[in-house]
Amino acid sequence: MKQVAESGVIAAKQAEMQTEAPKKALTLGDLVNGRKGELAKVLPSVLPPDQFCRLALNALNTTKHLKECTPASFYGSLMNCAQLGLKPNVNGEGYLLPYFNGKKRVYECQFIPGYKGLMMLARRSGEIASIDAQTVYENDTFDISYGFEPSLVHKPALGDRGKAIGFYAAVILKEGGENAYWMSIEDAKKYGKRYSKTFNAGPWQTDFEAMAKKSCLRQVLKMCPCSSDVQKALEAENKYDDNSVGADMFEGMEEVEEPEGAEMQESSELKVDADGVVQETETAKAD
Repeated sequence: MKQVAESGVIAAKQAEMQTEAPKKALTLGDLVNGRKGELAKVLPSVLPPDQFCRLALNALNTTKHLKECTPASFYGSLMNCAQLGLKPNVNGEGYLLPYFNGKKRVYECQFIPGYKGLMMLARRSGEIASIDAQTVYENDTFDISYGFEPSLVHKPALGDRGKAIGFYAAVILKEGGENAYWMSIEDAKKYGKRYSKTFNAGPWQTDFEAMAKKSCLRQVLKMCPCSSDVQKALEAENKYDDNSVGADMFEGMEEVEEPEGAEMQESSELKVDADGVVQETETAKAD
């Protein structure tokens, strides 16, 4: 009788287990919402946690394979983005990107800063009075000189600007001094092929102009006193270049723009006169 009773109890438990609804597996979206408090601790006051998490969720929904990344790599990348105070996958500030780790056979997430993100971090550093990155076209008035009397003048053509011929980044330091770095189209291609393993299958093919500007920014910032945030962003960029990633890292990636408060990019004309005084005029244009 005892064995019959025990069998009945076991059968009842098995039936109960079969009728229980299976537990829902946690998603990366759940991770974002569940760690909002931790993210809030590192985010700057100008970037509310709700907004940051909303952008992270949008990145998950618009970037192919991002939802398939390991939770640890995704959260680590999200935390890096939050610590730098950059918006993920919006306005060119920074990107949460998946890449396939061939050794582990899994997708992992990596954060890389955008060129606008680098400019924002440089401005926040307190060391830089003005920073700019521009594309130069064949009909523009452009002249750059290095050496003991450096100068940079860029006046966009008012009509047809013609074909793009190169890119530059320029910085004026608050304590005096200026730095500039110029790349022709061919220089930018050589740079991308040399330093990026994804040159033939990544953003160098889909957004060559932005990548060329960012390359100029990286070079000019190396010559400037930089904050820890700028150094961290440059290190993240170097880590990205060192990774072996596939073409599918960038498939289906969509960058969104915030409808309100669209960022305006400064366009500067920098010139050093014969007395070594930096002259600057700024105009604002929609990027």
